[in-house]
Amino acid sequence: MEWSNFQLHGDAPTRAFEALVGMLFERWCKREYPTQIRQFVFVNGDGGDGGVEAYAELTNGDVLGLQAKYFRNSLSSSQLNQIKESLKTAVANRKCLVSFIVAIPRDLSDGKTTKKQQITERERWDTFITESKQSYPFVSITLWGESQIAQLLSELASEGLQRYWFQGSVVDFGILRLRFEQASNGWLKNRYLPDLHQSGLIEADLYLRLNGTSKQTEWIQEARKLHQYFISSHQALLRLRRYPQFMQRSDAEELIQSASKWLTDAIAEQEELEKRLIAGNSFLFPSLILPVSSWLQLNIKYVWNGHLARQQARSLFHYLTINYAYLLR
Repeated sequence: MEWSNFQLHGDAPTRAFEALVGMLFERWCKREYPTQIRQFVFVNGDGGDGGVEAYAELTNGDVLGLQAKYFRNSLSSSQLNQIKESLKTAVANRKCLVSFIVAIPRDLSDGKTTKKQQITERERWDTFITESKQSYPFVSITLWGESQIAQLLSELASEGLQRYWFQGSVVDFGILRLRFEQASNGWLKNRYLPDLHQSGLIEADLYLRLNGTSKQTEWIQEARKLHQYFISSHQALLRLRRYPQFMQRSDAEELIQSASKWLTDAIAEQEELEKRLIAGNSFLFPSLILPVSSWLQLNIKYVWNGHLARQQARSLFHYLTINYAYLLR
């Protein structure tokens, strides 16, 4: 991330960073606990932040806290002591604290930068985690480094945050269209022939990524189409039991049950995708850990391209019918 391009908006770097990660933390909480948040609070640190910059209280009483530290250089012992004090204060002020997230604008190093260095940043952090678990066994401590922050900012529907805090870092269709019009009226004027333009998967991919959530309706429609293909494939699979020729196989029932479980899991994950799309959640992919996930997420990734999604679903259908052509009559 280009922290040299970090927009402070008239505030101190520390306060600006706290505001940025606080917004990301709020989105993360709403994604992870969509129906369980009783209240979400940004803490005014003028009178002391109580160990956190922001926190979410869940309906069961649990508290999730965020502590932001604008440490741009190597994580030193003194800086780690600041984090320890924040954790101690947070636990003392919020007895139901179960999660403590620490956000810093850099990734920890696993190597020693000088010969005099006795311990790496990662080793220092791991020691802190071990000691903290002994003192606060009920609190889960998570580090959000530069990579995690960048990942949260790159999620769909986070373009506004990225544009606000890192000016010029977001490219959308409007900007590309303006640049193209400038080029087509300049050096490209005698070279570009619209009739020769060909659309393909790369253009479809850019269309999705650069339009963002403005294409949400199309995503929902395609997700529902793919969901229907899963349902149809599952129904066709169960019809295999009607055919004695297939059921004579010694492994017929095992094949049906195995494929049925696969499809049932896929349908559940697809329903989760649709639910998140409808809710406008910026974290589109389900967090379910299933054997089907890699294949299904590949389809979800290209779900806006209806032809491709339907073609892959039909290929799955043919596979599940074990090439019994009469089933397709």
